[in-house]
Amino acid sequence: MPTLIPSIFALLMPILSQHLAIQHTPEEIPANPSSKPLPRRLVGMDPLTLYRGLTSSSKDERTKTFRRLGDNFSEIEQPEDTRLYAINLDADPDLEYVLEAKVAFAATIAWVFKKGPEGWWMVGEFNYSWHWDPNQAERFIEFREIVQYGRKEIIVRDTGGGTGLAQTRLAIYRMNNGFLYRVFETTEDSVSYIVGTGVTEYEHRDIEYPDPGGADGRTFLIVRLKRQGIRTCSAFNWDALSFRFSEDKAAAATVCKTQRPR
Repeated sequence: MPTLIPSIFALLMPILSQHLAIQHTPEEIPANPSSKPLPRRLVGMDPLTLYRGLTSSSKDERTKTFRRLGDNFSEIEQPEDTRLYAINLDADPDLEYVLEAKVAFAATIAWVFKKGPEGWWMVGEFNYSWHWDPNQAERFIEFREIVQYGRKEIIVRDTGGGTGLAQTRLAIYRMNNGFLYRVFETTEDSVSYIVGTGVTEYEHRDIEYPDPGGADGRTFLIVRLKRQGIRTCSAFNWDALSFRFSEDKAAAATVCKTQRPR
C-alpha cells in the first residue's frame, strides 16, 4: 500500500492539473515582444516520464534522462531534491511543467516544458551553481501571478561573481505563443570590494509585486533600492504590446507611496 499511493497520485496528477487549468484561462492579449525569446528544442518525452527517469533506481536510466535533458552527468549517483511543478504559464487550457533537480557538484537545474502539436518542448533552462547554498537554492526559481491572476510568471535568480565582486541578478520570464521571454531584469544584490582601500560597497533592491491591474487598471513592479544608506524607488509599468515592464518615471511618485506588496 505505501507504494500504491504515489503511483495513483502520479497517474492522476496530469488529469487533475488539466481540470484545474480549464477552470481559469486568462485571455491572451496580442503582443509584439521587443526582446528575443529563449531558445527551445523538442524533447518529445513528457515531463512526468522525465521526472520518473531522474528519480529511477537505475543509474543507466538516470544518465539517459540527463542526456535527453541536455546535461551529461555521467558520474552522478542520485539526484537530490527533485521536484516537478504543474503550473499555468499562458492562456491555453494545458498546464506547463517545471522540472527542478539538485545534481552532483552542488548545482540546481530547472527545465521548463510546454506541449505543442509536435510534442513536448523544452522552452527554458536555468541553473544555479556558483557558491551553491541550500537556502539560496530555495530562492533560485519562483512562480508568481504578477501581470494577471490565473497565469504565473517565472522569477529566476542568477548568482555569480569574480575577484572582489558577488552579484545576484533577478529576471522575470513570461510565456507568449509557446516561447519564454525575459520581461524584466535587475540586480537584486551586489557586494564589491575595492582592493587596496578596504572599502566594501553594497546595494540591495526589494522588488514588490502589487495586485495585477490596480485601481488605475495598470500593473506595476515597484523597485526600492538601498545603496550605501541611500534609498530610492522606481516603478515599472507592464506594457502588453512590447511584452515587457518599462520604467514609468511619471508614475513613480504616486505608485511608490501608495502601493504595498501582496
